[in-house]
Amino acid sequence: MFNIKSVFPQSSTNYTFSYYNNGLLTDMTNAETILVSPDMYNSNGSNLYDIGFTFVFMGKAYNKFSVSPWGILKLGYNKVGSNIGYNFSFNLQVPLLAPFWNDLNSVSNQSTTGTTRIIKKLEGVEPYRILTV
Repeated sequence: MFNIKSVFPQSSTNYTFSYYNNGLLTDMTNAETILVSPDMYNSNGSNLYDIGFTFVFMGKAYNKFSVSPWGILKLGYNKVGSNIGYNFSFNLQVPLLAPFWNDLNSVSNQSTTGTTRIIKKLEGVEPYRILTV
């Protein structure tokens, strides 16, 4: 019996990049907490949440997402799983975004219990909405 898994990386040629140097960070006052994880090594991902608009990623439309304490945001109707570790090839759960992937524990000493808190905020009016996680 063989188990073959194909990986198709995203191509930056599908997107246009631009530069803007006068931006500000999003004020996360009154943001909704979507995941609190006192122990990221034994924690599951969040529930599914509405993006608040249709988000197109690599040509496919998504309306839902979930997050993990590992810093992974998974798109679609399947929740991000637990135990996404250091090696994506063994735990591939696409489509996903992982800008802060790995070790989001809020303490510097991993043997000390800390708390990872992930929040979200939707702003704007359709069709000009922004989801910040």
